[in-house]
Amino acid sequence: KLWFQNNGAKNVIDANNGTLTTPQRVSSTNKYALVIGSAHPPNVEGSIKYLYDATEWMPENSRLMYVGSICEDLRGNVGREINLAKDTEVVFLGLRSDEELNKLIASASVILLPIPYGGGSNLKTAEAICSGRPIVGTTKSFRGFDSFIGSRNTVVEDDIDSFKEACFNLMEEKLPTVYRYGHEKLLWSATLNPFKKYLAGK
Repeated sequence: KLWFQNNGAKNVIDANNGTLTTPQRVSSTNKYALVIGSAHPPNVEGSIKYLYDATEWMPENSRLMYVGSICEDLRGNVGREINLAKDTEVVFLGLRSDEELNKLIASASVILLPIPYGGGSNLKTAEAICSGRPIVGTTKSFRGFDSFIGSRNTVVEDDIDSFKEACFNLMEEKLPTVYRYGHEKLLWSATLNPFKKYLAGK
């Protein structure tokens, strides 16, 4: 915003990224953690760093599901992908329709945000906050969303073992939907409000 103002822009409207994701009814009892992301290096490297060999440390009868183009770079690079003795598996779902993705988000045991570095705010963090599902993320994944750190069923851990432990604990029992205070401010209807007010005054 300051850069535009310093370079001669007369009207600068600050409208943050938003989301259409809203808390939904949990419709599945299956235990699974969900990672959604592109093949952007921080997403790929963070998943390898924080979630390697997930089939070894996840609870029995559980799944770690990856959705998005991130799958292309992770397949074969996250350690053991299936453990028959524990009935655990890493599942690469690739690109999915919005309808399928919304269903996966609505019933996830936990949404994971294993981002180790990078700048700017993450749209997927806004989506996770508004989803009503438990979250385990890193400090970097919550940049721009500091006010939500410490909210219900929201764990922020940069230590690898602590990240895994938090994931394990939240996958053990399917928690009900939680409405995080202030999440409505992250919806498109709210983030674009300054722009709508500007247009209304024209």
